[in-house]
Amino acid sequence: MSKTSALIQIKASLGPRSQNHPMNIPLGKATGPLRLRAAWDAILAVWTLLWCALVIGATLPIVAVARLSDGQGDRRHAAGRWIRRGAALMMRGSPLWRLRVEGELPRDGRRRVVVANHRSMMDVLVLSVLFADADWKTRWLAKAELFKIPWVGWMLRLSRDIPVRRADRSSRSRAAVRAEAALGAGLSLVVFPEGTRSRNGQLRSFESGGFRLAIGDAAPVLPIALRGTEACLDRARGWWPRRADVEVTILPEIETAGREDAGLLATEVADRLATALHRPCVQAGERPLPKLDRAAIEAAVASGRRLLVQGAMGIMASDGLPGKIARVKSEKFVPVGTISGVAKPVSMVVQQIERSRREAPNGYVGLNLMAAVNRSDFEAVARASLDVGVSFVVQGAGISREIIRWCRERKTPFVGIVSSGRLAAMYERWGADFLVAEGREAGGHLGDPDASLDRLLREVREASSLPVVAAGGLADGAAIGRALAAGAAGVQLATRFIVSSDCEVHPNFKRMHMGKTDADVVTITSTVKGMRARAIRNAFTERLAAGEAFPPKDKAPYYGPGGLRGRRKACDDCLAESICTSRESGHRQSFCISDALLRAAVDGDLDRGLFYTGQSVTGIREHSIEELKSVAEIVRELEEELSAWQCSAAAAEWNEPPRATPSESANATV
Repeated sequence: MSKTSALIQIKASLGPRSQNHPMNIPLGKATGPLRLRAAWDAILAVWTLLWCALVIGATLPIVAVARLSDGQGDRRHAAGRWIRRGAALMMRGSPLWRLRVEGELPRDGRRRVVVANHRSMMDVLVLSVLFADADWKTRWLAKAELFKIPWVGWMLRLSRDIPVRRADRSSRSRAAVRAEAALGAGLSLVVFPEGTRSRNGQLRSFESGGFRLAIGDAAPVLPIALRGTEACLDRARGWWPRRADVEVTILPEIETAGREDAGLLATEVADRLATALHRPCVQAGERPLPKLDRAAIEAAVASGRRLLVQGAMGIMASDGLPGKIARVKSEKFVPVGTISGVAKPVSMVVQQIERSRREAPNGYVGLNLMAAVNRSDFEAVARASLDVGVSFVVQGAGISREIIRWCRERKTPFVGIVSSGRLAAMYERWGADFLVAEGREAGGHLGDPDASLDRLLREVREASSLPVVAAGGLADGAAIGRALAAGAAGVQLATRFIVSSDCEVHPNFKRMHMGKTDADVVTITSTVKGMRARAIRNAFTERLAAGEAFPPKDKAPYYGPGGLRGRRKACDDCLAESICTSRESGHRQSFCISDALLRAAVDGDLDRGLFYTGQSVTGIREHSIEELKSVAEIVRELEEELSAWQCSAAAAEWNEPPRATPSESANATV
């Protein structure tokens, strides 16, 4: 049994602990038994500080002697080995910290580039436990500021770790030379590609320097995901130790032989880390998002409630809404959130799923995917989302049968967006759980510009027995009531929820949806297979109608220097091959849809942005940002309007004169 495995078994007997454990309550705020526990924690914290000081004091002279015995040369690592052992002792000696490790470090002696996310100074201690047990020879690439800290800086210098100032090009060049020499000498390189600690647990953008070194040396990249290290120290109380569970996931390594694109490699590693960082939440006992399958929908309908689905809109236009929608309590509706997975890195999608899980742990939150996007993006986002866990996956803008198979393998409900009865019947044969019938009144891409929602809903219900959600042009309780009366199991609203105080889209995007009339809504020809799409009239749509072309621009302001999944050119190939009409024409025609949508949602560019919208925009009543309601208030408003419509419909039916029977009609004629 390894030392790490033994440590895990010993500390597992101490019981579950977390930063929210009662024993983490400050002594001054505790009462009764909790006060005794807090006092005991304070004693253990003092012991931890004394122990760490003792280990540092004892290790420093040993490291100094080892450094002298090392002499010169990049192969020398005795000082570094003693530093890792000392750091491992500090981690092991504290009764406040519990470590759980999933996976094992390779022991074949090959040098590697180890890449880990960065949340705390404790990351160094945790990784040192792994390297000390496996007796790895390592060099660390660390920011130069750490080398100025007493004790810590001395240790780093003695172990020949490599300082780097990210803002200094000459410093980066010197660090790269030393790192290449270390790899060439057979030592593994440890890198935190975020450059600095994440303050909120979200992965920061990855620098590509370490990945270039790995490709240049053909060294495998070993990703390691760290969770819980940020809870080990209470920085608000002067780095005071506190109880915490630390989880380490050693992921499969990635071979770099034959690879050339460091940016793409960095994105791939970030995607893997993002998925691994959030997957343990469910494995550790937290409840995953519930599945919105056919049985759940039929049970809701039987209870008298209907689905109220927030439609995913554009690129980053509906961000921030899914969890807030899903947590709303309603008597008439089952609120459902939907995350847009279009033109986003996997790390961003996974973080949004995790955020929704925190905001609505018992709510339904699904993922929307366009089948027309780049195949690698489609598969990466789909598989990562299924791994992390969503309530359902809904597919539009094309057809991919593979996603249905992936959903079936992961026991996740699949939903198809349909524009005809034929497509509805096909999805039912393929195993869909429910359908979204999207009429011509919807925003964005239109499957059939001639199919009104009323007609489409009848056609789909005749062709399929699956529950159907009506979408397109719905903004108030009366419109919802008519759709439900036509047999829909629920409704989907996108535009109405965009114009809310909870939506995180640019304020100008919301302003563009206020005070509009039918004349302000236009249908354009999209670059996605030349499909028709509904948008708000502005200078961009007018210039587009006049035949002006809009070639792609640099998207670094939106995705960072690494680009979308490592693609850093102006055209990031967001759509599948032969799908983008702009790319097919060499960008001499049409426009870059990613540019236009990002400018609208992120920049709020009123002249050059593309503002997709549904026909229901003409029913938006708010006229200023100050008037906007929260999603909870909008749901209550829709409930009241639906109740009023149902009452008026019942009254109209009650007051309608009875129809004459055939015999009565005959007698009347005589």
